[in-house]
Amino acid sequence: MGTSLRLNRMINQKSPENFGNLYIPGFNIVTEDNNFGTGITYTLTYRIPIVKK
Repeated sequence: MGTSLRLNRMINQKSPENFGNLYIPGFNIVTEDNNFGTGITYTLTYRIPIVKK
């Protein structure tokens, strides 16, 4: 079992003409006031017995 917390800071972004970026994959929702994004990841690992001893 494990967890990971990530804090991102946007340095630069290119917006298409006449359209603003609303969501950047791997970053989060984009607003003009905020240059930071966060993410959380969790993992759950288990072993399935295939061969009986």
